[in-house]
Amino acid sequence: MKVIVAGKAQVHLNKNDFLASGGEGKIYVKHHQAFKIYTDSHKMIPVGKIQELAALSHPSIFKPEHIVTTTKGNPVGFTMKFAKDTVALCQLFTKSFKNRVGVTPQMTLELVQKLQEIVAHAHNKGILIVDLNELNFLLSPSLDDVFAIDVDSWQTKSFPATAIMESIRDRQIKNNKFTEGSDWFSFAVVAFNMFIGVHPYKGKHPDIKDWQHRMDQNVSVFHPKVSLPKVCLPMDVIPEAYLQWFKAVLANGNRTAPPKDLQAVIDIAMAIKKVVGSNNFKISELLQAPDLITDFIIGAVRAVLTQNKGVIINGKESPGVPGTAKIICLPVRNTVIAAHIENGKLKLHNATGRVAIPLDVDASDVMKYDGRLYVKSKDKILELVFVEAGNNVIASVKLVATALEFGSKMFDGVVFQNLLGAQYASIFPKPGTHHQPRIKELDPYKIVDAKHERGVLIVVGAKAGKYDKFVIRFAPDYTSYDLRMVPDISYAGISFTVLDNGIVVHLTEDEKLQLFGKKPGSSNLKEISDSALSGDMKLTSHGVQTMFVQGDTVYTIAMP
Repeated sequence: MKVIVAGKAQVHLNKNDFLASGGEGKIYVKHHQAFKIYTDSHKMIPVGKIQELAALSHPSIFKPEHIVTTTKGNPVGFTMKFAKDTVALCQLFTKSFKNRVGVTPQMTLELVQKLQEIVAHAHNKGILIVDLNELNFLLSPSLDDVFAIDVDSWQTKSFPATAIMESIRDRQIKNNKFTEGSDWFSFAVVAFNMFIGVHPYKGKHPDIKDWQHRMDQNVSVFHPKVSLPKVCLPMDVIPEAYLQWFKAVLANGNRTAPPKDLQAVIDIAMAIKKVVGSNNFKISELLQAPDLITDFIIGAVRAVLTQNKGVIINGKESPGVPGTAKIICLPVRNTVIAAHIENGKLKLHNATGRVAIPLDVDASDVMKYDGRLYVKSKDKILELVFVEAGNNVIASVKLVATALEFGSKMFDGVVFQNLLGAQYASIFPKPGTHHQPRIKELDPYKIVDAKHERGVLIVVGAKAGKYDKFVIRFAPDYTSYDLRMVPDISYAGISFTVLDNGIVVHLTEDEKLQLFGKKPGSSNLKEISDSALSGDMKLTSHGVQTMFVQGDTVYTIAMP
């Protein structure tokens, strides 16, 4: 597709430049800027609205910039800023993400304040955001900034907005007569979720089951009958001024702007509760670390990666590895390898020998699967190959798949690729092996989170303001699958594992444990509720032994 940017040269956009698609059109990336190209040019944002949005000058607002036309001069879209390797804001809602990447309450407060700054800037320019939902904001790779996207939907003086997600819609507003107060209500919903990890009208109420009915009746988490999931962070992480404002807006119906110039939040060192067994489960402590565990290996060696103290191998510390890394154990000499990304480069560390492993590879992300490491390098997926030569480790890479540079993303054991609106999952079940099934049921969704293990894929997708979960079981050759959807969940991350005997152990968003077979078509499903279960348990396994990580401890869990 050849297009012309107003006042600039002709640009050729192709599938390799594709980033994402939506209801109105497709997003491409070229020459460090994004292009929104409308499927139907008649639905394109009016030039007058682009002119009114030009009043926005905040650097984190990715507004429409230049009109894009066909070679015949017909307007088909516009350009805007682009930032690489961003993180979906909704990831910040989950405690597992915060623990894995080391997000503190102070960091959360600073991100909330930067989001607040964007809203206030828009209001100062006479513009309303209206659809102020978490999917319209991104976090910088360093998690210290917030970017506003889909700005073309914002309401300006001459162009009213009409679309808004139900999850952030102010029930006080009638006939789409949005106000600054309704923007601040939507901000309160998102900001509360950023702090605590739950939508402020979710949790459990004994009588009102549907969260939309709770919003209609203004029954928030501050209602005495509402209980929160155990995975939520305590209210203490919210600064007092914000907490009182949340109560005023979410519980009492006020529509005022949030407080400014807050002092730093107290970084609470939360006591890590030890998990004990119950009538349903026998739970035993396997090992404990001196800090939060972000990754671990159980096998020939016992190694844990901690948030702040590096790798601990059989009880001995090996510092210098960030808590965001991935660790594996090589099979010959049981050498523990850590991998992470730093300034666009892959960094490898021999944690056993406490030395860096030289390898010059550009990379934007790294994942591990079944004891192997994979990196995303522009439009290539590379598998790392290690050779243990005496006390040294030599590393190299081999190409196992190609993927769109901008339209693909690594998750846990799977790479998702949006190919011009069609969702494909790249799966690597064996060394040097790659399968790429298309999952058409996911085409309308924005993939928020995913995990693949031994032929089982669980995905959380966002659509129309709701999060849906998909449980997908593949045939051994990955040419077919069955699928079960759980609609409208409270997104809290994904936690499951597959045992050697083919049993899938899955912790649901309702903090229940499901047991079912991994083969497509098998119908047996057992669900267990128990007070010992918590949504921040990260399940894993070794053989037929189920384990989980919670805080600084690895546990085993079994039926008594």
